[in-house]
Amino acid sequence: MKGFLIYALAIFFLAASLGANAQIKSRYTGGLSISAMELKAEGLNSGPGKPLGIHFGYAFEIPVYHGLTFQPGVLFSSKGTSFRIDSTDHTISPIYIEVPVNAALTIGGDKIKILLLAGPYIAFGVGGTIWESGQSAKDIKFGNGAGRDIRFVDTGLNFEFGVCINNFIVTLHYGKGLTNISGDNPGVSEIKNQVIGISFGTAFIAGK
Repeated sequence: MKGFLIYALAIFFLAASLGANAQIKSRYTGGLSISAMELKAEGLNSGPGKPLGIHFGYAFEIPVYHGLTFQPGVLFSSKGTSFRIDSTDHTISPIYIEVPVNAALTIGGDKIKILLLAGPYIAFGVGGTIWESGQSAKDIKFGNGAGRDIRFVDTGLNFEFGVCINNFIVTLHYGKGLTNISGDNPGVSEIKNQVIGISFGTAFIAGK
């Protein structure tokens, strides 16, 4: 897992470096999230828990028309859930490098603006742990097939509402996974990511 994390962080900092040197607007962002995977599995007898996670990353702003912009980004995001099947407790905590591709509408004046964002995302699993009661935690095995925990790639939709006051941005976001990420038996079980969170960031500034 350490190799995955080092590779993921290298991608993140490379994206930040490119944004800082490009003549486009960009910003850092980060915050907290509550994830609750949607679960459908034989023997499931308790609803998913809602563990607290973190996310941080870098976003870019590409003007389209007046208050409409195109805002791709790169996020380091932890997700997961806890649940019980039969009498066994489970906790799964995947870590992703997520690439959101949002369209953003900005409404307001110079000092206070309202932000509305929506768009798809694609995420790649780079680490995390899975735990069952009575056993030690182990690294998540990404892939599709026997012995695999969850799939490597997740896709979904993002929706955000935010306020920008002077140079500070606060956004509330909801992420809805569309891909069944169940690894070893997707025909029987179904797992989809679902996240609600709050983010804090700087206002967009032009790259130097």
